[in-house]
Amino acid sequence: MRYAYAKLSPYDLGLVRILGAGLGNLLFPWARSIVSARRRGLQPIWPTWCQLRLGPLLRREPDKKTYTGLFRPTAEYVRGLGKLRRLLALPRLTEAALDDEKEGHGARPAVVVFEGMADYFASVRGDHALVRESLLRISRPEHTAGLATDFRRSMCLHVRLGDFAAGGGMVPPDGGPLNLRTPLSWYRGRVSEIRLAVGAEWPVHVFSDGTDAELGELLALPGVRRARFGSSLADLWALTHSNVLVASGSTFSMWASYLGRMPVIWPPGQLRQRLYDERGTIEVECERGGTIPREALDRLARLARPEA
Repeated sequence: MRYAYAKLSPYDLGLVRILGAGLGNLLFPWARSIVSARRRGLQPIWPTWCQLRLGPLLRREPDKKTYTGLFRPTAEYVRGLGKLRRLLALPRLTEAALDDEKEGHGARPAVVVFEGMADYFASVRGDHALVRESLLRISRPEHTAGLATDFRRSMCLHVRLGDFAAGGGMVPPDGGPLNLRTPLSWYRGRVSEIRLAVGAEWPVHVFSDGTDAELGELLALPGVRRARFGSSLADLWALTHSNVLVASGSTFSMWASYLGRMPVIWPPGQLRQRLYDERGTIEVECERGGTIPREALDRLARLARPEA
């Protein structure tokens, strides 16, 4: 038997991890392991979700990013002592080595290890339904309440602050550092553009790891309020239900877009991959001047009509 194991950080002790990444980054190896398990008949091993990080504690972030209590294993996963025995006793293969194997060759028992963000969504882009359903099955019910929230005729903003650097400007549209904070003035501009295009003062829901003081420039606008659902996973599921998502340069925004497939507006230089195949969908990056392309605004206006 072969097994698929998403190793979520270099220092994985089986029960807890040290120095892990944020939830968006962690979901990439998990998703590839699930898709590969389905395609190749591997049995998944339950990932070590629990992690210890000092950064969120030192920055006094509301979410300490330990990721305990978010997920529960389903029957398909090997867990507990069975997990530890297999991880200690069986040889390991990289996912690249698995891809290089010829059909029907090398069926010896092994653990196939999936690590890192690799190609983001490139290898699982067509498996959206499988990944979404698999994530929903392992998410504890208390973290999926946001799926029942009615976001119709409103917009959701994901404002990533936290450990993102305050760069003082936008990432150039032709590329540059991706872990920079998008200025709040950019979000204010997009709120005004969308409201003007749809002809209504749509409410705005702000999802962010920043403090109220850091977000003051946005929260002072009419009809703008913070959205909090209790955990990073709960916020992610709520964001997947957005009517329109104004994204940040974070992989968290990428996951909300991938799972939710709603109209999404990206800051300049931050649309790393196109995730939708359907024609006529709104998945755009703002233009060099920071404005939303006219065609996307026109489509948003059509979607906002009562008959849409």
